[in-house]
Amino acid sequence: MHFLCQSRTMNPLFEDYFWKDGMPQGRKTTSSGHGFKIISDPYRKRISIERYVQDSFAGVIYDSILLDFRHLKDTDTSRWERILVSKTEGEETCLIRNQEDRLLFSENYYYEDNLCRECHIFSIHGLPLGRQQMFYTTLGDPFDGVFLFDNLEKTVMYKHYEFNPHIQAFDNLIEESWITAKN
Repeated sequence: MHFLCQSRTMNPLFEDYFWKDGMPQGRKTTSSGHGFKIISDPYRKRISIERYVQDSFAGVIYDSILLDFRHLKDTDTSRWERILVSKTEGEETCLIRNQEDRLLFSENYYYEDNLCRECHIFSIHGLPLGRQQMFYTTLGDPFDGVFLFDNLEKTVMYKHYEFNPHIQAFDNLIEESWITAKN
């Protein structure tokens, strides 16, 4: 059996990228051989970012099949269940399960003064997917909220919360921004 290779339009290589509405956007195409390809199906259901160095594949930065950042809106995540796996002084590991009882990913939480300051997100297979940084005015930060970063520390979104000192946790969502500066 013969398979014919058909030429198709290749995805451009970008010098850099940024996030807008939970989707990566390329910035300035390049022919240098160093950069990022943003690959998507026609309906933008699956999106990935690949990194290239000297025209050679250097790794996957993001793949929505492992964790689709667009599903991290409060309306979606409010129905997810967090299952504690382990807890030590200043650190916690949890599994995240959706409303269909499917394991989505795991999170490692790191605490300072009994407040979660950082969360590393991993696929169920152990692949790094991103990181969250938490901020608290009670610890001297400029606001109460969370920033989500991808694997290259690019800002994906932020959420501004009201902090409830009685339960020592974020309470009411004030603002959720998915349009970020071109960082």
